[in-house]
Amino acid sequence: MLESIIIPIDPPQSSNNATNLEHHIDVFMQQIDIPTSDIEKLIYTIEEGTAIAVTDASVSPYTGVGASSFVITTPDLQTSSSGSHGVPKGSAPMDSYRAELYGIFSIMVTLQHLATTYDIKKGNILVACDNKAALSNAFAYNDRASLNQGSFDILWAIQNI
Repeated sequence: MLESIIIPIDPPQSSNNATNLEHHIDVFMQQIDIPTSDIEKLIYTIEEGTAIAVTDASVSPYTGVGASSFVITTPDLQTSSSGSHGVPKGSAPMDSYRAELYGIFSIMVTLQHLATTYDIKKGNILVACDNKAALSNAFAYNDRASLNQGSFDILWAIQNI
């Protein structure tokens, strides 16, 4: 069953480690497809709160390697941004929760990039995935997730966006 949540889009916060972070984001963004035409339509739907983001992920039972993909799209599915990434290993074996959580992280990084590049001041987006725990935990913490929480590193990364 597909679960969803609406999240607000806020401008990114500045960081003291901006140079190092910018390098990693540049590498990350090389695997993201941002439309070159009709981007204004996608930006408008983010600002209006009608854009949709969906992520899905898989984990190989043979290798334990995870991968996630996502799409951020207009409601009419005519303009979208998408990306796919390998999921970094954590301290525990790879599972669906971690892979889906990384897909949510990928959506958030892309939204931050769009907000910065296209001067988005506010907006909302519906985020959906088929792992209810990943979806609820990604946006559940007012404070940092504890070290005991599964995939705390990705949760921390989402909280820092």
